[in-house]
Amino acid sequence: MVMATPDNGLFKRATPAAVQEPVPPETRGGLRLRILQAAGWSMAAYVSGYGLRLLSSLIMTRLLVPEMFGVMAIATIVQVVAAMLCDVGLRQAVIQNKRGDEQIFLDTAWTLQIIRGVVIWAACSMCAFFVARAAENGWFSASSAYVAPDLPAIIAIMALSTVILGFQSTKSMSSDRHLNQRQLAVVELAAQAVGLVVAVRPRPGRILMRAAW
Repeated sequence: MVMATPDNGLFKRATPAAVQEPVPPETRGGLRLRILQAAGWSMAAYVSGYGLRLLSSLIMTRLLVPEMFGVMAIATIVQVVAAMLCDVGLRQAVIQNKRGDEQIFLDTAWTLQIIRGVVIWAACSMCAFFVARAAENGWFSASSAYVAPDLPAIIAIMALSTVILGFQSTKSMSSDRHLNQRQLAVVELAAQAVGLVVAVRPRPGRILMRAAW
């Protein structure tokens, strides 16, 4: 009969598993503060982003005829639906996975992100092709926005933004993982502000033609 002693290793296996040490109050307080700061920056970015989009919509009402709003709404809906159907949870995987800080894991997520962007663009382009064919065959009412000659091209070109966003750095995912919402908020608001300026800047003929381009 072999007895469990500290020397033969049996004694160690016979003992119960070590209980995890409790998190110090200082650590809990620091984590709570980071969560509150991240929530504050996220809320500020959310509200500010909606304000910029509202301002953009108000300005666009002065530049576009009502028919163009229907065309832009259709193109946006097609892109949003395709993006939702192709959502594979890359950001959630980077945030939750224990390997989320490993470079090879981030590189894999970046590659899948690019592939996803291309797939979304291809799906939107196919949808634009079918819309064009349906309009040619008279499947839509003559007064419908679906028969607008620019609609297929607008759908395909707007969807190119998903390909561009596919090359976005994974640092945004890492920032979400580590609750660095301040950097994300500043970058997103700056991008929206620049996009608003580019969209409404004066261009010869656009205000007179009042076209989506």
